[in-house]
Amino acid sequence: MFFILETFISRAMSRNFPKAPLYERYEQWMAQHGRNYIDSIEQEKRFNIFKDNIEYIDKSNNEGNRTFKLGVNKFADLTTEEFLASYTGYKISNQPRPRWAFSAVAAIEGAIQIKTGNLISLSEQQLVDCSNELDGNGGCQGGYMDNAFRYVERNGGIATEENYPHRESDGTCDQQKASIIGAKILSLVMVTRNNEDAILQAVASQPVSIGILASHDFQFYESGVLTGECESTSLSHAVTAIGYGTSDDGIKYWLMKNSWGADWGEDGYIRIQRDSGAPEGLCGLAKLPSYVAV
Repeated sequence: MFFILETFISRAMSRNFPKAPLYERYEQWMAQHGRNYIDSIEQEKRFNIFKDNIEYIDKSNNEGNRTFKLGVNKFADLTTEEFLASYTGYKISNQPRPRWAFSAVAAIEGAIQIKTGNLISLSEQQLVDCSNELDGNGGCQGGYMDNAFRYVERNGGIATEENYPHRESDGTCDQQKASIIGAKILSLVMVTRNNEDAILQAVASQPVSIGILASHDFQFYESGVLTGECESTSLSHAVTAIGYGTSDDGIKYWLMKNSWGADWGEDGYIRIQRDSGAPEGLCGLAKLPSYVAV
């Protein structure tokens, strides 16, 4: 009886009084990102995930041989599986599919800006709602950028963000809003696969949609050039290649625009190693490149 009581008190105290330094860091992170949990049990669960992620991030940053830095960002209370399910097109039961709407729209917007000098904000929601099973896409569950581009061609164009605003959820296609065309595309171009030279030639003229594996390092990327080994080259996310260069320490990289906000990575962008030696590119970035002409 005394043992049971002692165990209960010990667990209660561990919930109420975790190790101070790390838990204070956790509370500061919660305040910074506006996290509120449904009860103390969920908060303790999230703290344990946070702790594991902190250990991974600190270990990576302290190794001293990395060309990039990881950071304790807004995803720090999510497991890798939860992160993939919520922020990429990852599907456990099927082949992973890139989360595509933001990448497809970013590629069209970038092409328009290069052609006209003006940036027009286009509707991601229209692609989520309207480029669905007919195109082999699955709304918020993921899809392919080239299928989204084909929908835009078939629809005669895509609406602006103002006319078809983002809701952060699946919805029924609003044909009336979708018919108010804000931009048209002339053609879809599939870049030669597994050929980074072909991507380089394409990126020199316009943004290119890229499928990629969103690795654990990708989840917590903060700065530098992402290098190293990926778990696989199965595509789980989509980004937009907008440029390329060479770092101060001589590493060739792609500059990619992501869709997770300016508080992730380098103001919403990531630099990923170019010409890593693998035909499919680092984390599969050369497997599914495409762009549109406007």
